[in-house]
Amino acid sequence: VRHELHVRTEVRSFVHKEEVRTEAVDQEDLLERAVLAQNVKDQQLMIVDLQRRLLSVEQVTKKLCIGPSDVDHLDKVMSFT
Repeated sequence: VRHELHVRTEVRSFVHKEEVRTEAVDQEDLLERAVLAQNVKDQQLMIVDLQRRLLSVEQVTKKLCIGPSDVDHLDKVMSFT
């Protein structure tokens, strides 16, 4: 009977250690998930910022392409002299 009781104690102790280890892993997972979620948010903000900058560069480029450039004008003036 003592041997049986001893085995049960070991099993119970093992299960308790596994539960503690599982809880520790869960805490680590939660921290890692929080860090990953923050990284995703930061990357989304960077993407939005880059898209905004690209749009403004495209708008500036369109404005520059509308009329003749100063360089073309200078080339024509220089060729007449």
